[in-house]
Amino acid sequence: MDLANLEKQAQEGADQAKQQGFPYHPYELSVTYKLTSNGGEANAARISLKVDTYTYTGGANGMPRVDTYNFTDGTEAKPLTLQDLFGADYKQTIDAAIRQTMQANPSFYFPEMFKGISDTQPFYLEQGQAVIVFQKYDIAPGAAGTPEFRIPLPGSAASGVTVTAKTVNKTTELLKATLSIPVLSGMNDTKYQAQVNESIERKAMEGLTLMEQQAQKDYDQSKQSGYTFRPYELDVRYVLKSAGGADNANRISLEVQTYTYTGGANGMPVVDTYNFTDGTEAKPLTLQDLFGENYKQTIDAAIQQQIAAHPDDYFKDAFQGISDSPTFYVENGDAVIVFSKYEVAPGAAGTPEFRIPLPGSTAAVTPPEASAPVPASGFNVNGQSLTTEAAPVYVNEAGVQLVPLRVIADTLGYTLTWDAEKRQAELSKGAQSNRRTGG
Repeated sequence: MDLANLEKQAQEGADQAKQQGFPYHPYELSVTYKLTSNGGEANAARISLKVDTYTYTGGANGMPRVDTYNFTDGTEAKPLTLQDLFGADYKQTIDAAIRQTMQANPSFYFPEMFKGISDTQPFYLEQGQAVIVFQKYDIAPGAAGTPEFRIPLPGSAASGVTVTAKTVNKTTELLKATLSIPVLSGMNDTKYQAQVNESIERKAMEGLTLMEQQAQKDYDQSKQSGYTFRPYELDVRYVLKSAGGADNANRISLEVQTYTYTGGANGMPVVDTYNFTDGTEAKPLTLQDLFGENYKQTIDAAIQQQIAAHPDDYFKDAFQGISDSPTFYVENGDAVIVFSKYEVAPGAAGTPEFRIPLPGSTAAVTPPEASAPVPASGFNVNGQSLTTEAAPVYVNEAGVQLVPLRVIADTLGYTLTWDAEKRQAELSKGAQSNRRTGG
């Protein structure tokens, strides 16, 4: 759904809500992108772009959609197909690989719904693999989001480690938990591998236990206090960013994403990363290993430069330098520094990331930086039109659109105050008030 159609639908929904006297929840549209294969010799001149669109039009959850764009980079660029990559029998090859993954984790999918990939199956390329993408509800429950299946390309260099999922699903009247816990295999140091796997699984299961306890406690409190309890949610999933092997300088980088919902308008995402070298004796991989002794100065300067390019996307003076143990992962020749939600930017930015090229790495194609105000005529707030001159729309590095809170608050008749010491914004209107704290 494009912006114009969603604006029209949102206005119709707001009018209907007003007529029928029920609450109206603002609609949402978020479009983000990721360049997964940036051409050049290292990627066999293949360019692959993944675009994620998220829409919310009421109800408990929104709807994600994935679009992909694949082509060769030459004097005459051409579309890149799965048949180009896997040959004439590409459907049989890919279908068999997907069914094998489903059989290993049957509770995570609707196996009977998979009848084979389509003629226009979405996919993208990353680290010597074709990643087959399905839309939400195509072959799995909604909690799985947009399921992906990674299939090594024919003739690709050994990809190092592989990751399979250990799934844990639990649904009660108090909690819905969907855990896809990564299990590494193929490392040279099997003892270190076992330690990493045990650590990740233990953290995920401890998180589930704590959520169950918290949900029960808050449910009991809601019955005593007479308010409605909404079931809590826990979602754990992972992305293998660097799989080791010669193509990745024997570096393994794994990102584990945890989402918790415990009431309110939005949940809380948390990102954990695991970085290490794959050798006879595996070792943790640090930013100092990658950037040298002056790594903090190098990375701080790069982050400050990116923030300075888009100051309205971030909290002023919130970034004071990376910590001694920053969250990061390694991907496509970059170190990607990750910050927690609200740490350096408004909540709409999610978990902000800053990509910094590794010393000695090269990039054939660089994704465009986020622009200044989006060239759009304007948008509506509660039926009132605002121009982008009065309320500039910005797009952050993740492709998320941001608008000035003060302008929106004024339009809706709210008073906005800012407590710089507490880094807390308060919206108030009559007896209503709401506070948001940024990192």
